[in-house]
Amino acid sequence: MNIKRIIILTLIIFITACNSNDEYNYTQTKESLSPSSDSYNSEEKLRKMSDLVVPNDFNYNSIIEKEVIVDISTYSTEKAHLSIYSRFSINDNGNYIPDLNSRILSTPLDNGKATLNFYVNDIQANTLAEIWFYDGKDPIQHQFTPLENSWIW
Repeated sequence: MNIKRIIILTLIIFITACNSNDEYNYTQTKESLSPSSDSYNSEEKLRKMSDLVVPNDFNYNSIIEKEVIVDISTYSTEKAHLSIYSRFSINDNGNYIPDLNSRILSTPLDNGKATLNFYVNDIQANTLAEIWFYDGKDPIQHQFTPLENSWIW
């Protein structure tokens, strides 16, 4: 029975200690966030959401639909695969090196052709498209800019 009393007493002390510490931190944070009379400029007016002006044609959607049209049939109709990457770097030779973890989409080409629709965010930087051939040739690479609505290659 003594052990139960000791455990209950210890828990009560622990909970009380934690609670008083939380109240202290809350009060301290609240005081540090309130403007002091020295730093508060009475001429400054606090802005409200209703003060904001947004043009009627403003687009709140941050997702943009892109279309990529690939036609390399004049170059090759061999079995090939298209991948599009959002991140890549350029090596010393001027070749693109894709970040394989940033692949947006991937699809096989049908007789050297493919048309795909996909979505990217509106802050997407340049994008790398890469076509690999199954016979071991070096890939064909092309960089697209976000300003292009359709990516025709």
